[in-house]
Amino acid sequence: MNDDLGLPQNLSTLAFERFDELHSNGKLLYGPSTPEVVQHDGFTFQFSIPPAVSSKPVLPPSDPSRSKPGGPFLHPDPQFVLCRAGPSHTLELNKHCILRPMYILHTTEYEKQKDDLDLDDLRATWAVLGHLGAEGQEVMAIYNCGVEAGASQGHKHVQIFPRPKKEVFELWTDRVKTREGRISTDKTIPYKHFLTHISKNATAEDVCSCYEMLLLEIRPILEGNGTEDYNMVLVKEWMLMIPRRHHGRNAVEANAVGMMGMVWLKSQEEREGWTELEFDTYFDEHHHIVLASVSFLLVLNLSRQKMNAPGEMLNG
Repeated sequence: MNDDLGLPQNLSTLAFERFDELHSNGKLLYGPSTPEVVQHDGFTFQFSIPPAVSSKPVLPPSDPSRSKPGGPFLHPDPQFVLCRAGPSHTLELNKHCILRPMYILHTTEYEKQKDDLDLDDLRATWAVLGHLGAEGQEVMAIYNCGVEAGASQGHKHVQIFPRPKKEVFELWTDRVKTREGRISTDKTIPYKHFLTHISKNATAEDVCSCYEMLLLEIRPILEGNGTEDYNMVLVKEWMLMIPRRHHGRNAVEANAVGMMGMVWLKSQEEREGWTELEFDTYFDEHHHIVLASVSFLLVLNLSRQKMNAPGEMLNG
């Protein structure tokens, strides 16, 4: 990670200070929530209902700013802007935070969220990950490409936020052995996905090559099923790509974070929606589908577990 793109040396410190200031003034929404951990056929969910989710703006699929300039990133609030990330990107704090802090890295000029990331996007993303990591803040980045991948805005942006600690919630991808230049999968995961290794000294160009390799893998699947949307998840060790058919149904939805098992909900009613949809019937009917769908994760009669303390789960 050798491109800093002019990022401030104290970026993490600056972010925390600005976060606390904006939160104390009531301009940034953030509040704690108690996670509910659920196991189903070897897949782990962590459901939570953070206060900021209910107020998060989500554009309708037909909103004009999905396809032409508009939305909050075109003229961002200067109080939330942390810095420029190179000549074409802006890094700001998310106004609706589930975690402390959460970042939005968007193109300074309008570009479509349904477009693939390019080298400039990945160079800025990789620089921010590297900068925060060097300051001791382990983070992950997600890109929800298109409406059916769970994108809430039409202006191209990557979301960056703290990576969960393994003793609290282990990402299933951390258990998969990956190799550089190779694509890996986990047969226990109930949706189609493609995972590859990121080398320790990877450059932005290396990361872009990984991205393009995964795109080549999913593109025929997407085109063969008449869709274009997908999720991308990036940490310092690996990159994951998930082709998507749709973002959900009956108001039960998931973006990249949800597909990883971290489900951030607006209400208890939305939580109950995850148990009301009949997973077994849906799975029997559609088990040959190779595209990731949130419905692959919708489960009925879950054995619930609540987290009592980090690393400890009690039957509930």
